[in-house]
Amino acid sequence: RHLLRRHLQSALVGDGRAGYFNQEVIATLDTPLDFRSLSCERQYREALAAVYAKGKAWLTPVEIFRPHYAEAIGRSMLSRHRQAYGPSEPLRICEVGGGTGTAALSLLGWLAKAHPEEYARCHYRLLEPSERLARVQAGRLRDAGVPPERAEVVRLASSGEWPPEARAAQAGAWSLLLLEVLDNLPHDKLRHDPDAGLLEAHVTAASSPGSGPGSGPASGRPFREEFEPLADPV
Repeated sequence: RHLLRRHLQSALVGDGRAGYFNQEVIATLDTPLDFRSLSCERQYREALAAVYAKGKAWLTPVEIFRPHYAEAIGRSMLSRHRQAYGPSEPLRICEVGGGTGTAALSLLGWLAKAHPEEYARCHYRLLEPSERLARVQAGRLRDAGVPPERAEVVRLASSGEWPPEARAAQAGAWSLLLLEVLDNLPHDKLRHDPDAGLLEAHVTAASSPGSGPGSGPASGRPFREEFEPLADPV
């Protein structure tokens, strides 16, 4: 029995080794889609359907529109950074939940080609709670020849807490990047009852005593939601 946010955190990343994002649920394309050869939306949808027909897992927008999606983000970040801080401040990017590292690779690749002077002093940090995805990110950056002074992967604790080395190294101006993150964040759920006031959601195993009808293995629902008077200090 857990608060809803704790149940969601466990289901998504578990202890960093279990959970949804420690399975192979996010895919990468061996070859980016050739958008110049697609003349209409129908051809785009057909090309994407052909990719998924090969058994590909979930593809994020930054992967489907690689490298253009991340390059557009990079152009915007660099422009705003220069307007706010001028040319003397190096570009620092912190991406939370970096997936397979495609955004980092595409953005850094664009920066190295279009603005080599900015690339030579930039720093890109990926914060990742999934042990498997952190390994994938670090491996792809290493295989692409990105030096450690340009990019690093920092493992977050399964609770989402930043490790001490990350908290202590946030000097200077940073641009924060979160892609496909807000819809995957653990959250609480509250309900207002006219008589009982605010109630907080808990998740419990459907087979627990008192779980009631309409739950359990026969119903196909292994968990059930229960509401209790608000007690969580957060």
